[in-house]
Parts: sequence; C-alpha cells; structure tokens
Amino acid sequence: MPECSSLFRVTLNELGNIMAIDTVLMVREGYLYYLVRGQTNLADMKALADRIRDDAQRENRQSVLLDCGGLSGALSLGELFEAGEYFASQVPSTIKLAGVHMPPEWSDNEFSEHVVSNRGGQLRHFVSLEDAEAWFAEDG
Repeated sequence: MPECSSLFRVTLNELGNIMAIDTVLMVREGYLYYLVRGQTNLADMKALADRIRDDAQRENRQSVLLDCGGLSGALSLGELFEAGEYFASQVPSTIKLAGVHMPPEWSDNEFSEHVVSNRGGQLRHFVSLEDAEAWFAEDG
C-alpha cells in the first residue's frame, strides 16, 4: 500500500479566491500520484501545475499521475489551450504527466496533449493506471 505523504487541500488560487479543486498527493514508487477532486476551472488548473512542479522537484520524481475521476466540468477550448501552455511552461519537460479517469465532459484530451507536446512537455491520457505506469517505465 502506498504511503500518503501529504494531504493538500488547496484553499486559495492566484487571485485569492477559494479554489474548487482538492488534491491528495501520494508518493508512489517511481512517481507522484494525485487524486484530484472538484470543479474544473482554469485558475485552479494553473495552481495545480505549480504544485506539480514544486512537488516533483522536492520529491525528485520524473513521473506524475493525475487521477481525475473526482473532477467534474470542463474547460472551454481557449481555456484548455491556456492551461496546456501553462503546464508546459511550469512543469519541466523531463516530467511525464499522465491523466487517468478523465471526466466524461473532457472530450479534447488529444488537443491538450498536442498543446503541451508542441511546447516541449509530455502529457498523455490513459484509460487505466496500468497503462500510465507502463508509459512511465518506457525509456525516453
């Protein structure tokens, strides 16, 4: 059973507003696992990118898994583009970022992958945790 290294309830975003997303971070062998819950919105997604950057550096991990099964709602296409740009600018390009259990409203997963990868980042969406872990294990 993985050890839960921290429980992080985000309370304020960059504008000082209460955030609608909660995260639980678990440090697993070889990667960081975030359980992400709440209402999807751009400001909170940007704050999540900052958190991932800081946690990956602190824990010395190059793979990050976002379990998005507890999220609801979706970003507009413009917001999705902005979030992808922000993730790519904040999360080092050496970090593999995988999403699993995306909400049914998230219909543009391939678009977000392209936004991030076209800016040098690594983002993929998977149906299962096992598929994401297999990607983490691949070289390069």
